[in-house]
Amino acid sequence: MPASDVIGLGASVVVWAAGLYSSRRRYTVAIARLPDSWLSHPEIGPAYREARPWGRRELVEWIRRLPPYLAGDALFLSALVAVDVLFVLQLSACVAFAALNSFWILEADRRRLVEFMERYELSPLRPSRLLLAWYVASRFAASLGFVAFALFSVRIVFALA
Repeated sequence: MPASDVIGLGASVVVWAAGLYSSRRRYTVAIARLPDSWLSHPEIGPAYREARPWGRRELVEWIRRLPPYLAGDALFLSALVAVDVLFVLQLSACVAFAALNSFWILEADRRRLVEFMERYELSPLRPSRLLLAWYVASRFAASLGFVAFALFSVRIVFALA
């Protein structure tokens, strides 16, 4: 088993964790910057004022939902590893897959936000460009770390087989 795959596995976990941490930190900052109309709303204001980063229960629930996604990524990536596709193309596939996954997540979040604003008749949000960039970058980092974790896991399994 090449040491580079073990290093890649470790690096992917670090990128994944950094993306998740950054995403949760951004969430806290974004809530603190919500307009008064959102925070004073009688139905949703208290929930936002009490919002906090994930606790142990939320983290465990989130981890329980990961295996099907990890299996799907590993299945796709094992096809690339099995046919001996160049490593740079395997990494490129990870970046493309992470970008696509990030787009799906961001689009789903956007749709939920629009529905939420319409349901509660809230004023539109105008987040700063920096906050938007942080949002996209943290989602992409988390997705890239996750997909790269699948790639390096597959590479290690193939090397051991």
